Amino acid sequence: MKEAYFKALVEAMEDLVYVCGNDFTIKYMNPSMVRYLGRSAVGEKCHEAFFQKDAPCSWCRHKEVILSKKIVRHEITCPNDDKIYAVICTPVRLDDREEEVSLTILHDITEIRYAQRELEERNAQLRHAQKMEALATLAAGVAHDFNNILGSIVGYASLLKGVLKGESDSQYVDLIEHAARRASKLVERLMAFSAKGYKQKIEFDLNDCVIGVVDILKQGVNKGIELKLNLTPGLPKLLATRADVEHAIMNICLNAVQAIEELNPNEPKGLVEIRTFFIKEREIPRNATRILPKKGHADYLAIEVKDTGKGISAEYGSKIFEPFFSTRDSCEATGLGLSMVYGILESHEGLIGLESEPNKGSIFTLYFPVKEESSLDPREDIRQEPKQTCYLNTNLPGKILVVDDEAMLRDLLEEVLEAKGYSVITASNGAAAVEIYKKKKGEIDLVILDMLMPGMSGLETFRLLKEVDQNIRVVISSGYVDKNKVMQLKREGVLDFIAKPFSVSELTTKVQRFLKRN
Repeated sequence: MKEAYFKALVEAMEDLVYVCGNDFTIKYMNPSMVRYLGRSAVGEKCHEAFFQKDAPCSWCRHKEVILSKKIVRHEITCPNDDKIYAVICTPVRLDDREEEVSLTILHDITEIRYAQRELEERNAQLRHAQKMEALATLAAGVAHDFNNILGSIVGYASLLKGVLKGESDSQYVDLIEHAARRASKLVERLMAFSAKGYKQKIEFDLNDCVIGVVDILKQGVNKGIELKLNLTPGLPKLLATRADVEHAIMNICLNAVQAIEELNPNEPKGLVEIRTFFIKEREIPRNATRILPKKGHADYLAIEVKDTGKGISAEYGSKIFEPFFSTRDSCEATGLGLSMVYGILESHEGLIGLESEPNKGSIFTLYFPVKEESSLDPREDIRQEPKQTCYLNTNLPGKILVVDDEAMLRDLLEEVLEAKGYSVITASNGAAAVEIYKKKKGEIDLVILDMLMPGMSGLETFRLLKEVDQNIRVVISSGYVDKNKVMQLKREGVLDFIAKPFSVSELTTKVQRFLKRN
């Protein structure tokens, strides 16, 4: 009676249950195990029946259970279907005459493990997002202040060029302007962390982009390292910031080359394979480390960079995209490269996959979404659809209110605009600008307004000015471009945006556009 009772319990279980003898021969399988295998394998060796192996599996604990006479618990990932099972293996002796056998119960915990993994990834993403947000705040402040300084340098250099006569003298001014522009590009790279700075997206061929990056990379790569391209033809156009995509691919490829060099420092030799392909979101491998969360896009264009380098250990896998983290000597690496890749993918609502094994290599996969989206620069949108028309005093050259907390820039703008025949009033903050406009509303034809100022921001100032005059004409100027704020200002009626640092000609061209005079 007891035997029938317990047999009924085991046979009712959804878990997979089987019994093995000392020689790995299957003595019993419950109905769930039979259904899973598709047949009864009683009398066969377990490794032959389940996995078509000639010898016991490397993860098998059967002998350990028999010899130690102890229960063993472990997990396995089944190679047949990639399911994860919690395994309990128990030694059993039915009576003194019977040989000792092992009773194995496999409980499917695949969904639990995936849910845990996803929760861990989300927590890691949250921690990373908090770090990136702190860095973004710092970057925004640095960018604004730095571009204000560069704006003064570029502006005064332009003025200096206008008064110099000889070519030999003006060439030094050209060098000053060139250096300032390079510094401005450095600020743009810093802003890549924040994903807030405006970058114009265009449609382009991803394969052409990859080929261009690899052509540059070939110039400096050791001859023992092969760069192999495997590009899928006929891919749809990618709508993205091309310079950012190139930068991300270059960083991942350089990382792959360095990993090979570190594995074989005396004689670097290995392979870096770059592959492009189209993939549906549901097809993205679940076992790849998903550094960024899913964004809900259906289709992606992917760039896979596979190397035969030293690989990345599990302890570093979740840290490599953190700002300033590097596994290399601090004097040789800044730890910014992969952080910038993270920022670029985040700004494009993309994904990053990572698979790696120490001393065997890594596979980085960048996923960029394929979607319909306007590629217009919001600054161009502002110019195309001004929200209002207004009366201009055509009897005067034009009076301009310049609002900027940076004294050197205020002085520069005043000097440049007055040299062009405009009348200029300056204010060092938003509150002062509002008071001036209230008193001189009928005289002021245009306001050049800094977006980021202490106290009252450019957006707040603009709204207060709009309360005074619905038809006010405002051009926003800033060393830090927040795309969302630019679009918000556009909706509220700002005429245009000019990014610092700007040249004298850029400024005067924009001013002339909005001050048409007789």
